[in-house]
Amino acid sequence: MSSNDFSTTDLDEFLKLVLETQSSESKQALSEKRLRKIARNVGISDEDWEKLQKRFDDHLSKGRNFLKYENFADAISELKIAAAIAPYRADVLVDCGKAYYGRWKETNSNVFRDQAEALFRKALEIEPDHEEA
Repeated sequence: MSSNDFSTTDLDEFLKLVLETQSSESKQALSEKRLRKIARNVGISDEDWEKLQKRFDDHLSKGRNFLKYENFADAISELKIAAAIAPYRADVLVDCGKAYYGRWKETNSNVFRDQAEALFRKALEIEPDHEEA
């Protein structure tokens, strides 16, 4: 993997491995430390890790802004990526859940409601006292 450019393909590869690891080790919660170890194992350099963290910050910021202005569809697009990069962050899962909840209120589609509920439950698994979840 080139340390000059952390591409979407690289991100997809990393996220696929994270999801596989999370599925196979569902009893062990993912943490930033664990994700960093997975990243190293797939050849992501420290520079690429920093780029990934920047992408996370960008997606989270955009998603939260879309959520603030009740643009739920775009909030979901951004926050899904942020949640995939940092699935150990209850606050990110809650924000993503709020976006799905808002979309459910707009469309009355149970798919959005179910996704919101799943995200809130996952956030509570990570942080049982999370008020917003």
